[in-house]
Amino acid sequence: MRITAAIAAAPHAPLTLTEVEIDDPRDDEVLVRVLACGVCHTDIACRDQALPVPLPSVLGHEGAGIVERVGAAVRAVGPGDRVLLSYDSCATCPSCRAAQPFYCHQFGAYNFAARRPDGSSARRSWSMATPNRSPPAWPSPPRAEPAAAASSTICSHRSANTRMMG
Repeated sequence: MRITAAIAAAPHAPLTLTEVEIDDPRDDEVLVRVLACGVCHTDIACRDQALPVPLPSVLGHEGAGIVERVGAAVRAVGPGDRVLLSYDSCATCPSCRAAQPFYCHQFGAYNFAARRPDGSSARRSWSMATPNRSPPAWPSPPRAEPAAAASSTICSHRSANTRMMG
């Protein structure tokens, strides 16, 4: 399927909106129509190569949108639900087990390389875009509007809440 993604092609260069192709969602994945997406400090560090992320890459790992389709195994959300999106993590590495998913050993692979837990890729073209597996898509409170405000805070909110739980 064709989507539009914000692509970082070179260090310090502006992001460009580009059409890319991704797979349909699998049984444990959610396809979300993104209404708003934030590009945070981590994304900029990746673009500028302070973090070793291969370019070109799709940036913007927090957002808000509406669920378009869900895989057969997804139960937490359904089509039409408003959701908040954040970065993905493996839940099994030492960092994740220590309630620090922001230091996940698979962070780069899952969030910038479209790598799924089974090692396959969601990309069909060079794109790094991917459908989100079910865990990082949470139902949004009904009054969580506008989407842009919610998307700009989800990354820091998830990190702060995770730190408090640890």
